[in-house]
Amino acid sequence: MSRIPVISGILGGQLVSIPVAVSGSINNPVVTPLSPSAVGRELLGLMERTLSLPFQLIAPLWPGSDKKW
Repeated sequence: MSRIPVISGILGGQLVSIPVAVSGSINNPVVTPLSPSAVGRELLGLMERTLSLPFQLIAPLWPGSDKKW
């Protein structure tokens, strides 16, 4: 990340995170640590949704397009 000045500046040159899931009520939250593989799947899904978003936005405008991205 040191080669990306904006990201390096925002993160302070380091990225440290602990993946957790939070459920329950606001008064009684339940915090559960997640495995790295669960986080990897979620990040992959996030990337996929981000990259397909432009296609989802223009699909209704394309003549004869009934495909759902």
